[in-house]
Amino acid sequence: MQAESQNTTRQNINLTIISYVTFTFLGYFTIGLTLAVLPEYLHGPLGFNTMVAGIVISLQYAATFLFRGFGGKIVDKSGPKPAVMMSMAGFIVSGIILFAVAFLQDFRMISLGLMMVMRLITGFSEGLVGTSPINWAILKLGRQHTAKAISYNGIGNYGALAAGAPLGVIISNTFGIVYIAVFIILIGIGGLIYAHSKINLMGTSKEAPQSFLHVLKKVTPYGLCLAAGGIGFGAI
Repeated sequence: MQAESQNTTRQNINLTIISYVTFTFLGYFTIGLTLAVLPEYLHGPLGFNTMVAGIVISLQYAATFLFRGFGGKIVDKSGPKPAVMMSMAGFIVSGIILFAVAFLQDFRMISLGLMMVMRLITGFSEGLVGTSPINWAILKLGRQHTAKAISYNGIGNYGALAAGAPLGVIISNTFGIVYIAVFIILIGIGGLIYAHSKINLMGTSKEAPQSFLHVLKKVTPYGLCLAAGGIGFGAI
């Protein structure tokens, strides 16, 4: 009976974590949908060289870096729910912009400008959704489950990219990029509704918040390996 109770408890913990990192999956799934499509779209139909395509794609990750600290401040002050809802709203806006790009393909410079705005908004959304669900799960279950929450979040992150990228190519080749935009909008709306249905949680720590640069300095030695791996990912 004790073993059965422990298994039930473990299962409940896992399901609780999954219920929060689902937001990570939804966010990165929308990112994955465009991962293999936008570079080709910029270089092919829009006719820009590979350097321009690379810069536009990279804008998202620059924005993610800049807004990650902003997302942390929102979680600290208002809880993870507002950060997650803002991220989902951002994905909806990015989908709307991509929808507009699909119909303005003949106007290359306008399409390029809209694409740059879209990438910045997507990066903003990624910066907020990248860690907020982890915090939500930890606040719900306690710090003793931090490692498990981070692990599940990583599964949701990379699993979503692995699923979204090939699906995006299939949708684009079969129906066109406009359907990817519609898919992104629908996922964002679904995520927004789901986030609204969940109870916000607040941390109880009384410690003074540390600056973004101070935290960055602390985590940099441990994050260099992930950064090195990201170079290869970005090159591809």
